[in-house]
Amino acid sequence: MGLFGLAVFTAFGDGWSVVQISLENGLPATPVTALHQTADQFLWLTTPAGLTRFDGQRMVTIAAGAISTNTSRPFEAVGLGGTGGTHFWVATREGLFQRSDGGFQPVAFNDPATAAPILCVASRQAGGRDARFTGPLWIGTERGVYELYKGMLQPVWKFRPEAAWHLAEGANGVGVGTAGGIWHYRPADGVWAQLTTTSSARAECPPVLAADGGMLWHASAEGAGQQVGTQQPKFVPLRGVAPGCYRWAASDRAGNRWLVEASQGLLRRDTNGVEVIPGTAPADLGDIRSATLDSLGRVWLGTSRGLACVAPKDSPASEPPLVRLDRLIWAGETVSLENLPNQPLCRPAKDLGEVRLEFSAPLRLPTDGIRYSSRLARTGTEVWAEGELPHATFTELSPGDYVFEVRAASARGAWSRSTTLRIELEPGFFGTAGFRVLLAIIGSGALAASAWWRLRWRQRQRAPSRSALVSSERERIARDLHDDIGAQLTALALQAELIQRRANPEIVRELAQLAAQARDAAGRMSDIVWELNPACDTLASFGHYLAGHAERWAQLTGTRFKVEIPPDLPALPMSALARRHLAMVIQEALNNVAKHAGATETKLLLRIGPDELFLSVQDNGKGFDPAVNEATPVGSSRNGLRNQKSRLAEMGGKVELRSRYGGGTRLDVTVPLSALGEEAA
Repeated sequence: MGLFGLAVFTAFGDGWSVVQISLENGLPATPVTALHQTADQFLWLTTPAGLTRFDGQRMVTIAAGAISTNTSRPFEAVGLGGTGGTHFWVATREGLFQRSDGGFQPVAFNDPATAAPILCVASRQAGGRDARFTGPLWIGTERGVYELYKGMLQPVWKFRPEAAWHLAEGANGVGVGTAGGIWHYRPADGVWAQLTTTSSARAECPPVLAADGGMLWHASAEGAGQQVGTQQPKFVPLRGVAPGCYRWAASDRAGNRWLVEASQGLLRRDTNGVEVIPGTAPADLGDIRSATLDSLGRVWLGTSRGLACVAPKDSPASEPPLVRLDRLIWAGETVSLENLPNQPLCRPAKDLGEVRLEFSAPLRLPTDGIRYSSRLARTGTEVWAEGELPHATFTELSPGDYVFEVRAASARGAWSRSTTLRIELEPGFFGTAGFRVLLAIIGSGALAASAWWRLRWRQRQRAPSRSALVSSERERIARDLHDDIGAQLTALALQAELIQRRANPEIVRELAQLAAQARDAAGRMSDIVWELNPACDTLASFGHYLAGHAERWAQLTGTRFKVEIPPDLPALPMSALARRHLAMVIQEALNNVAKHAGATETKLLLRIGPDELFLSVQDNGKGFDPAVNEATPVGSSRNGLRNQKSRLAEMGGKVELRSRYGGGTRLDVTVPLSALGEEAA
């Protein structure tokens, strides 16, 4: 689910800002009852809808049914805890659940008889008795304090069961806030000691505790206190913090003390005193149910109305943000990148399709003005593409080794260090050097075979008669050439063109030459097959061949082409020699149009009369003076018309050329029908 806009963004005096995220921004439900940031920079929050993961841009909710099977009442979490890793614990009124490998497993009480509703959780930063199993955790319940050990909850408050409303770990033990005061438990020897006693009438607001440099401090209805000593700790008053009904306390890396007071909202105590943060009172945000400090020094508040982020004026949010790669989508497959692999991601380049990489700056809100810059590099010289969208898309990638790089910057800051991902696209056989050598060998062999088969064909054309044996042999040769060598050349040419579009610049020119050779060889092979095949010895086959050749020529040259060939040509006999002569005449005429005419439109006409066959090629090009062409010396580069006349003279036909400057060119060919079926002597 995307975060498409922030409902409220208010900038207050002295540089404070509060960003509110509500149901309109993708929050699944309210209130937000617990908050926790994991080592991968995700912010996890709980609502009646379940557990939600937030990265500053997108929210992904895990339904309550995936954590607890009790659907008789709304999901209610009282705390989230962990030691900084990606595995953490969700404490609910029904029990404790551990998140591991994307799923949730319940943690059983060692003695079900002493199990009680959980009120709070706190991480054991100093390590539990055996942290290798599940990680250390303190659990506060209505009947005392428990310790998470080997996946089981062991009671440690044995002598006096009392509701533990708040927990915090200090240098040598854990502090417990109860309605009757603050207790301290030392795990090393199992000693409990009461540090303060609550005498205020506001016992419904038990003390909240936090640690600062290993020492505990608290705020309560009687004020605030700081721990002194470790062997026999005691509390001394902490100046500036007035009595109140406190919900949460914490210290940041700069030594500032943060507090949530029920009637005032968020407070900060520094060397100058205590400051009430504007815009965080219940009238602005609603009742504050939970709070946490993130890695950027900002305070996140879970309220009855939604989620809020409070950034102080000296917040490090202006520093270059970290960038996390979220996922890679290629060939229809989605690969999670939450844990970046040490080795390159590999897959064949064939059928790769679109490659999409998605990334984010953890817990950076749209109001931070985050900009991204990314590139997919092979040589390190590719240009960085800059924008606000947290994704990059690439198409038609050729085989090779790539490095994807992405960096980010806030509106006020410099670019961060790049986060990188290595990708290897493996070439198929058709992209290897061996294939290119094989392609050249096959092309050369095909040309040699073509010349040899043509020589044999011409020898058989000079035979006294066209016997059934000759016809059968021609048919076999044409079939073998078409089905074997012709098919291979066509496939190789197509594959070479595909590789050329996706190849790197170093081999594009070589691939282009190989592709051109393969196309030329395939075209010649197709013509030879058509000439050899006795099934094509008809006028109807000749007309079909001309139409196909004209269509291919139009596609190659990009010229508008009009073909007027009767669809019902008679199956008059037409010798292979006649077909070849007339085909070469038309091909030469079309080549002249492409090379010299500069035409935008060309027309091919075929008509059959009572005694003769008429062919015409017309264009709207720049034209020329036919007299100049006739005066060109024999042996020059303009011998096309002479060759055309020579071919037609062998068949008793004639050719006429008409052209003028600016008026286009027209070539008319006339051949007696009686000459079409005659073989060469």
